[in-house]
Order: sequence, then C-alpha cells, then structure tokens
Amino acid sequence: MIHYLQGNYEEAVKKYNQSLKMKEELGNKSGIAITLGQMGRVLEEKGEYELALKDYYTALEIFEELKSPNRELVRKWIAGLEGKREKRSLKTIIGKIWGKR
Repeated sequence: MIHYLQGNYEEAVKKYNQSLKMKEELGNKSGIAITLGQMGRVLEEKGEYELALKDYYTALEIFEELKSPNRELVRKWIAGLEGKREKRSLKTIIGKIWGKR
C-alpha cells in the first residue's frame, strides 16, 4: 500500500503479486479478493484499464461468493473505470454491474 501511495506503481504491483501468491497458497479467499481489488486500483492509476477490470471482476466474483459487503465498493470501482474507459452512460454501467445480483 505504501508504494501505491508514493506513486511507485511498479513496486506496488510487484508486492501485491507476492501477497496474492501467499494468499492463494493459504486458500484465503477474502485476502485474495482484497489484494486483487488493491492491485486493480494500482493498475487503474497506471492506465492499464483492461488489467484493472480483470482484477476488479475477479475480486467481485469472490466477494459475491463470500457475500462480503466489499462487493459494493468493488462495484463502484468498476462503474467508475467502465465510465472512464468506454464513456458509456452511468445508467448503462449501473445496470450492467448491479444487475448481476
């Protein structure tokens, strides 16, 4: 997180990948989803929108499975990025993301 806040995105991605690997080895689904969400934020800042969306949607899928309240936060991140990326209407984006329930 510190690397992200300092704007050192390459190092942040590296650390998040290390964290993700450990959480996968432990089978920590919540930790995996949290890490993917955080990594998505970094990738979004780097302008790597497709990779960020991939991480966001994977995190959302896990949070849905766990019925975690974090799914709402990830939906907001997805909506924001989808709007940035495709400049679609907010109504269309919200229907796509929240309509998946």
